[in-house]
Amino acid sequence: MKKVLMVVDETGGAKAVLSVHRSMVREPESVVVVHVRRPAVRTALRGVIEHRHPGRDQAVDEGSDRILGFYEKELEKAGTVKVKTVLREGDPTEEILNLAREERVDLIIIAEDGFSLFRPFVRGCVFKGVQRSTSVPVLVAKRSRNEKSHTLDWKERKTYAA
Repeated sequence: MKKVLMVVDETGGAKAVLSVHRSMVREPESVVVVHVRRPAVRTALRGVIEHRHPGRDQAVDEGSDRILGFYEKELEKAGTVKVKTVLREGDPTEEILNLAREERVDLIIIAEDGFSLFRPFVRGCVFKGVQRSTSVPVLVAKRSRNEKSHTLDWKERKTYAA
């Protein structure tokens, strides 16, 4: 296996991707780690939100950088030869599929979206959309129901992770 795409975010199941990679995937030549942000809400209230929360976009960018940095360091500690991090904004399913085509990956590792019964109806299931729309093998990392999410401190700011 030459190239693996790991999809990570700030949710509870994202660290399961790292665990699955370590235990189930033979060491690839390179790993592409992607974090996809949903686009900011564009409404008439955008100015009001920005006034109440100045620097919100910068904080979101810093959070994404911390997430990608965390996974990059973990992979490097494990001895992964080449790690590339990518930040995308847009529909997660489309962005993951586009990046997989661009990078010509051999495997996609993605976390299950979680346990909410209503989330698939509200946001859609990203991992199911990726599975249905790609010819590349997809490995879905599942978090056990017993696993509790906790807060990781990435340089003084707390970010929600598994």
